Amino acid sequence: MTDANRSTMSPPMLSILLVGIIALKSSPYLSVFVVPFGVTALCVFAFLAGVVVFVDRYTRKELRQSCEATEHLCELSKGIPPSAQSLEDFDRISNEMGLSALWKKEIQGNENVFKILLTGVTGYVGKAFLFQLLREIANAEKDAKKKLPHKVYVMARGNARKNLSAATRLSMIRDEPMFAPYKEQWDAIVMAAESGDLQDENCGMSSETLDMLKAAKLTHIVHCAADVNFNRPIPEAAGMNISPALKLQKMSKEWPTCTRFVHCSTCFINPECGSEDNPLPEQLYSLGKYDPQDIYDSMRGDQELALKVKKEFDFPNNYCFTKCVAEHLVARNNDDEKVELRIVRPAIVGPAWLLPKRGWNGDKPSTISGVFLLWGTRVIRFAPVVTSPMPVIPVDVVAACIVNAMVAPSVKKVADKYPLSVRNIIWSHKSPKQFMSGLRMAKSAIHAAMSIGHFTTTEASVSYMLLDLVVKIPFLFSFLHAVFNLGPLYLLKFVCWVVKTAGIKSVLEKVPVVQLFKFSDMLNLYKPFMGRVYKFASTIDVPETFDNDCYVAGLITATHSFWVKMFPGTVQDLRFLELLPKGRLDFWWAMTQPSQTFQNKMVGFLACKILRATCSSAEFDFHSADEVLHLMVQLEKSMASQKHSLCFASTRKSVLDFILVKFLAFNLSAMGFDIPTVLSKTEFEDAALSKKLDVVSRNYDRHASVAAFMERTGLSKKLNATAVQKIAQMANVDDVIMIPTCMEHQGLNDSEVILQTVRTNSDVGLKDMVSLYWKICVLKQAKPVSLGDVRISFGSPFELQATSDAEKVVQKVYSELDRVSSASS
Repeated sequence: MTDANRSTMSPPMLSILLVGIIALKSSPYLSVFVVPFGVTALCVFAFLAGVVVFVDRYTRKELRQSCEATEHLCELSKGIPPSAQSLEDFDRISNEMGLSALWKKEIQGNENVFKILLTGVTGYVGKAFLFQLLREIANAEKDAKKKLPHKVYVMARGNARKNLSAATRLSMIRDEPMFAPYKEQWDAIVMAAESGDLQDENCGMSSETLDMLKAAKLTHIVHCAADVNFNRPIPEAAGMNISPALKLQKMSKEWPTCTRFVHCSTCFINPECGSEDNPLPEQLYSLGKYDPQDIYDSMRGDQELALKVKKEFDFPNNYCFTKCVAEHLVARNNDDEKVELRIVRPAIVGPAWLLPKRGWNGDKPSTISGVFLLWGTRVIRFAPVVTSPMPVIPVDVVAACIVNAMVAPSVKKVADKYPLSVRNIIWSHKSPKQFMSGLRMAKSAIHAAMSIGHFTTTEASVSYMLLDLVVKIPFLFSFLHAVFNLGPLYLLKFVCWVVKTAGIKSVLEKVPVVQLFKFSDMLNLYKPFMGRVYKFASTIDVPETFDNDCYVAGLITATHSFWVKMFPGTVQDLRFLELLPKGRLDFWWAMTQPSQTFQNKMVGFLACKILRATCSSAEFDFHSADEVLHLMVQLEKSMASQKHSLCFASTRKSVLDFILVKFLAFNLSAMGFDIPTVLSKTEFEDAALSKKLDVVSRNYDRHASVAAFMERTGLSKKLNATAVQKIAQMANVDDVIMIPTCMEHQGLNDSEVILQTVRTNSDVGLKDMVSLYWKICVLKQAKPVSLGDVRISFGSPFELQATSDAEKVVQKVYSELDRVSSASS
């Protein structure tokens, strides 16, 4: 080995090492403290290095891929409406004819006027049902020769604490954005029927309200009210989930015009799971030798029999148990000769697929969005999932099926009695297209949340690992839940208690994870539904236009809206993503990013530190990325057979723009981007540019990535066109995609220190980054340097072909940059 290649140590470092050895030799007491400290530090370093290696090896490949849920998250956050075909498929989801066609035939065509008594409109399902009902009425009235005088009497309680009457509460619901298109129908149709406690006689309604309902000549009762609290004691659960239905049935006997009772139950009244050959049927679940009336009486009494039955049949909670008993009792007490009883059974009700908007989730988190809210706030890090389809059904599909149950033609009587009609509202296990599994839903949501900077790569990797473990070894759930979910929470709670006891003012109590601590063990309640494989008999197929990843995006937007409402100011919006968030451990973040090489990670870290020293803030316009993200997903699908090149096309205000575009791509690595090789005037003038591009194309394991900075001066325009031609002819790639990238900031006159770094090469590499970091961040030689507030946006991407007119391509880039800049302003 020659002296030039031999590793050497500088004199200062050698001096420090010698002094340390002499000190330890001369003072044995010093070694008592130094050695343990050194061993501890070494162990900590080894652990952190192990975590970095784990994150890199376990999830790097998967998290570097473009995620379809991220693409749809961008669409939904922009408010892009659903397609006409998906709305058409939605219309046919409850019956083959289509709900609109059924309405026009059975209601509008026969001039059947309905007078409905509706419960539960202040809740999730009831509100969705009322929206769907008003929508169907409005659609029918568009082509109708006359409007039918339908009425919906909404049972609602006043709020004495807030001094709100039932009418006032309904007026507040009317003014919600979802009902804005149907205010005319609301004003003509919806009326308040003020009630008290639904467990009281006549549901707590006054004599005046009862007289109004009697005079109204009611035709339908739609009972959507329920209490979904799984922890509710049996007497209270029975009072809320059984008693009101029985009292409504009793009252309906005084309304001779009432011919249909729609009772909303749940798919999980059957504690079994079903199988492929023997799915859970659409019929009452047998309680064997036990009489449902005796069970109901026991629930309200000593509970001895009720507890015995619950244990014997292994009902997962009191909600499912009381709903099962309620089905038996409403079926037994129904006047089958006059009233047709229809029981509808939704499974886990999730956010809306399409209506009133994608991802709509009511006023409070439902079961599935509640889990994701806990996940997003770091209360939990994983959940019990399986690799089979989740028993989740969108709330708008539930609402459409309830409307269908209300308006569908009556079934033929048997022995002068209406037979009981039961329908499971869940995707059929025989559907050609299947709803996603819990594992895929969770991973897709985590990847999308990481793409927008909500989760770190470390958090995503740990969640991925725990999800995989629970799927492969289900009995580990309780242990992993205690260690990874509950353990950190109890530790944080202890810290809060110590701080509070010491009288120290702290913001910890206001942190979302602390405020939601009381819900930390909800996973044990949800495990029977999320951690088991269910097979239900059902006639509802998943439509071809139903996109599972888009539904995950809707779930994320629902969770985000609840977070913003519950904890304002603690989460960024879904429009502008901050690339330099405060409080982030930049080195750890960079080392765990799903980037190609360690060198890229170091470049990303140094770029981050340089930009922190030169920018007030750096935002990425997520809404501008919808077309680019769609393209990235398509490229991902064809990557096995084709290699693509991405070209970030921009103009330059500062040399720091070269660093900015690298940092942007590094930040967006979870969206499928790689750090680009930068090209500008210096490279455009180089006769060997084509050879350099060939080398660049071979250096990337995925998309070859370059960033071309095109200046707008007259002489540069010719160079730009020449460079575009050479980029289009890049070897080893099948096509080149141009991504206009607008970087807006106040600009600056680059200092000599910065200009020296890129005088001969625009592509700022690791060595240049170290030099700039040292000069700008350590020695402060380039001060004052400030880009101010930076905002980055994408324009519409387009394909660059070898035959493309280079000058027109350059002009198109300029036009897109001007358009995006104007839109952003």
